[in-house]
Amino acid sequence: MGKEVKKYSNIDCFYVSNRIVVGKHLKNKRYLNAIFALLKHLIYRIKLFLVVYLGMIRKPQFVVLLHQQYIGLKICEKIINKRGRNTFLYLLDSGFFCIRSYNHINGETNSCIKCLGGKYNNIDAMGCKPAPINDPYFKTFLINLQSYANDLRVSFLTQNQKQTNLVQSHFGDKVNVKRIGLWTSDLPKFDNIFRIRQKIFDEKYILYHGAPISPKGVYYSLNLAEKCSDIKFIFPFDKSEISYSNIPENCEFRAMTWDTGLKNILMNARIVLVPSLWSAPIESALIKSIMLARAVCVVVEETAFSSEINNGIIIKLSKNINQGAQQLRKMYKEKWKPKDEDLNAWLQTHWRNNGFPVKRIINSI
Repeated sequence: MGKEVKKYSNIDCFYVSNRIVVGKHLKNKRYLNAIFALLKHLIYRIKLFLVVYLGMIRKPQFVVLLHQQYIGLKICEKIINKRGRNTFLYLLDSGFFCIRSYNHINGETNSCIKCLGGKYNNIDAMGCKPAPINDPYFKTFLINLQSYANDLRVSFLTQNQKQTNLVQSHFGDKVNVKRIGLWTSDLPKFDNIFRIRQKIFDEKYILYHGAPISPKGVYYSLNLAEKCSDIKFIFPFDKSEISYSNIPENCEFRAMTWDTGLKNILMNARIVLVPSLWSAPIESALIKSIMLARAVCVVVEETAFSSEINNGIIIKLSKNINQGAQQLRKMYKEKWKPKDEDLNAWLQTHWRNNGFPVKRIINSI
């Protein structure tokens, strides 16, 4: 989105956090890089505090906030209250009603919507902790956000219809919400997709395409691997990143990124699993997989974007592991894949509905 913003001289893209980059450098023991990234983060934060607390945040015609958790929830409240109107939250996860941001309970095979509508007594009852940042103010922010939405001090931009439905269910029908869509810069150019797909070669393995966390379906996938012991499963991260006893022998772990092998592994997999178990909006991993993989499986989840995709494009596995394994094995044996004409039609529709999100934001607000 940052690249698209540069096309507009009257719009500024204001970066306020660099902590993810700092964490990546520390994880890879690149300590000098981490120091420079930390200095950049501190500069970002100082600029943000000056803009907010000196009142300059009131000047723009509209302000769109992305990743409120990384901006800082108290600072987001300051922005909302100082401006009064024309402040928008562009929703990238479920952090508008769920303190975990990914609304999923570890160990389960579905999303969790127990707090939807403001039933926040469930937070303590279920022992949920704030994520991705452990901000103790998160619960208070969620409570206050309902008041801001009711007073139209804050509006919401969503990626897909099911996310819009969740916003309306949570805040009520009077909430100001507009569906914008999402198209990220790391996706291949639309015109190149079928040229790239000509390089697909069917190899006998299944790839899990996601992060090593429960909401993304990693443990569901490991359970599938146990049930399909004669099929090789590849996971694109080190085994040490998950906590799972008795990992099946048919599971192979390779630490890799999109540019260091994951793209090629994905294109040659017989099936790619993107089995998110939360109310996932338009995930880059899913769209990349549909674009470039031979065949894609998700898990049935009625509150997720995947439920808006018809069955001719992807296969939706049952949340029941035994039934899901039977579906997966059948699909693998039959070498199922979508018809080119169906895939092309879906991709064109998806591009029309989601391309150029900055332009779509401007036209909507």
